[in-house]
Amino acid sequence: MRIKLGILHSIVAINQLHNSRHRYIRFVGCLLLITTLFLSFELKSQVRTPPDTVMINELIEEGYKLHNNNPRSAIIKSRKALSLIGKSNQLVEKGKVYKNLGLAYWRLDMYDSSMHYNMKGKHLADSIGDHLLSSRLLNNMGLVYREKEQYALSLQTFLEVYEVQKETSDSLSIAVSLMNIGDIHRRMKNYEQALQFINQAIVIAGQINSEMVFCWGYVFSIEPTFESGNTEAAEVFFQRALDKCGAVKNFYHLSVAYVHHARILGSQKMYDQALDELMLALMLHQNQGNMKLQASTNIEIGKIFLEKENLKEAKNRFQMAFEIASNEKFLTELSNVYYYLAETYRLEKNFEMADRNFVLYHDVSKRLSEIQKGTELEAIAARNEIQQKENENSALRLESALQAEVISNQTTKTRYFYMVISIAVLLILSLALFIYVVNKKNRHLIRLNDRIVRKSEELEMANEEVETKNEELLATLNKLQKTKEKLVETEKMASLGMLSAGVGHEINNPLNFIKNSIQIIRNYKVESKNDEENYDRFIKIIDDGVVRISSIVKNLENFTRPDAEVTELCNLTSIIEQCLEIMNHRTRDRIKIIKEISNAELSISGNKGKLHQAFLNIIFNAEQAISKEGTITIKIGEEGNFVIVSIRDNGQGMEEKILSKIMDPFYTTKNPGEGTGLGLWVTYNVIKNHNGIIDIQSEVGKGTECIVSLPLNSD
Repeated sequence: MRIKLGILHSIVAINQLHNSRHRYIRFVGCLLLITTLFLSFELKSQVRTPPDTVMINELIEEGYKLHNNNPRSAIIKSRKALSLIGKSNQLVEKGKVYKNLGLAYWRLDMYDSSMHYNMKGKHLADSIGDHLLSSRLLNNMGLVYREKEQYALSLQTFLEVYEVQKETSDSLSIAVSLMNIGDIHRRMKNYEQALQFINQAIVIAGQINSEMVFCWGYVFSIEPTFESGNTEAAEVFFQRALDKCGAVKNFYHLSVAYVHHARILGSQKMYDQALDELMLALMLHQNQGNMKLQASTNIEIGKIFLEKENLKEAKNRFQMAFEIASNEKFLTELSNVYYYLAETYRLEKNFEMADRNFVLYHDVSKRLSEIQKGTELEAIAARNEIQQKENENSALRLESALQAEVISNQTTKTRYFYMVISIAVLLILSLALFIYVVNKKNRHLIRLNDRIVRKSEELEMANEEVETKNEELLATLNKLQKTKEKLVETEKMASLGMLSAGVGHEINNPLNFIKNSIQIIRNYKVESKNDEENYDRFIKIIDDGVVRISSIVKNLENFTRPDAEVTELCNLTSIIEQCLEIMNHRTRDRIKIIKEISNAELSISGNKGKLHQAFLNIIFNAEQAISKEGTITIKIGEEGNFVIVSIRDNGQGMEEKILSKIMDPFYTTKNPGEGTGLGLWVTYNVIKNHNGIIDIQSEVGKGTECIVSLPLNSD
């Protein structure tokens, strides 16, 4: 900019001197312009405007953070960083971008693209002598080998990375290398060695306080600990994995933890809980767009249905996995699908289809083995090529350095000579022309114009950045809304699981009454008026039992009705009564229900199904808070234009630090397997969507009161 201003000043000076009578002055002015132009080109050849380094580094950091949970956004950020770097000499930054692209494509199961960028980045890192970056890119290549199930080659790569990183003081990289080595041993069923390496990584994580490494370590420890026969320790690792992975929002490894734990539950024949965790894991895989894990998780779900002898559902899940695996060409998953489909058809006694799938299973397994052998040979050749190019690069770097030093010395001397001469001439000419070119008004206008141009450019950049941020926020908002809807459905399914046992018990009692009464009536002979009265009494017992079953089914229909945005007139007293009837099997023997209803006709406009779910969650929490015997008091009244519903228990109560978190999703104080941590979060959103307010007050040892305020129906 200063060079441009110098040229502009010179042109202005020549303009002013054009009408001058002194030929000498005009001649000197022309010389000044020529000298300034020479200096501008000389300086321009030495000084290049660097790219926006701050923005590039921010994009690199964002790309790395996004590669786990949002790899497509990570690719967009990385490509933007590459376009900013362009053809500049920011080689370290370019190598980091290639590393991020390799990780993002790896997460998307696009292994060829991942390997392309990892090898490209490693060539670059080797050419500039950045050994740490080179080792990290080599580590990424090991991840690709691992996902392609080339475990021997992957283990060799990770061990090489570990040897390089041991020479550095980068504890985080060392911990990651140990974790990767342990993970390969886990996949190769070497569980004792796997736990040794993983435990070393966890120790380092404790020293550097790395929540992410803790997350990985606890997830990878679940399977080898369980397979070693220590189920109790495996459960502890699962709970720690939920805590750490949730804290750092690492949903990829969180979903893997759910899959490992589901296998433990399946081995203990806790099939329903295993299905719940596998469905949650599948939802997380779908949100991340990870097709490989979607296929493998559908296979795990099918295996659980197979254990439950639900062959229809098992076949459906295996078909879902088949569609994904065949479209994406996941041969390992395709092989597993054919195996379990064959097993399903065998159990259905459809031996023709069973034999056909067994043949396909053997064909795909053989093809997979051949491909893996061929790919390993290609990978070894590629590794040798990398080493050869690295040696060539080292020799070229040494030769280029020597040549550059000689040329630099000669060029520097020449440039300094011309620059000194030019500066001297410029100073002399500037002094001669000083009184003619000093024009404050013109210089002020030039500065003002430059400032306006600069501000306009800054405003354009700011507007582009705001538009980009708005688009990203809108995409994030849409994704969060979809995730919220899936979580609400997950909680509803969990609540249905809780209700199923009680509803079965409630229906079973009147069915027994009906069955016994029918048996008595068959053997009964009417011989007197007294006998007729007894006969009528048995008929009434049957009628009462049918009414009772009908009432239970109707209440359950209110809870399970679709979640469409239907607005209707909802009587809150009726909704509370129906929720209490559903909860009757949990409360009648130990909890006294006190109802204080000032006006049983109070109604609001809303969705009955969602309101049933919300109030059932509150009453269920109140019942669980009472360990033995106790009281639940329900008050329904009117305050201004609002219906006030108060549900208070005399249970154990909550501390202030727990009370501040109970509305957070996935937060629960219940034991493992007893709650999803979504109940009160769903309740809060239902009340909020009905323009209501929920307030929870609690005191340890005295109980908890939940107060819900909802606007009255305007009609």
